[in-house]
Amino acid sequence: MLFYFITHTILGFFGGCTALIHQTNEIEKPFWLSSGLGQFYFSFTALLTGVSFFGAIIVTIYSYGILWGAATLGELILGTFLARLSPFPIRVLAVIISPIPVIIIMGTLFGFWRI
Repeated sequence: MLFYFITHTILGFFGGCTALIHQTNEIEKPFWLSSGLGQFYFSFTALLTGVSFFGAIIVTIYSYGILWGAATLGELILGTFLARLSPFPIRVLAVIISPIPVIIIMGTLFGFWRI
């Protein structure tokens, strides 16, 4: 179960970083987000982390039941809380690299491959 704890916390961290970057002022956001490609990349990242956030809960409830689904929600919230504690440059870096780990983790949770 340590694997699920770590992966759900990572998914929560990436989702939290994406949400926190989205909530910041335009002045504080990185310059690359003001371009069309940067906005598309950020939108793709936000969609991917949002789907993974809810997908992890649904897959866990389907596989292990409601109690473990509640535990998954707690792990995702813990990851979001850790994102709030991280400094702004770490959040930006997490948003930049998040699509690759999120796809790998969600593929593992959906049963497409094993890590």
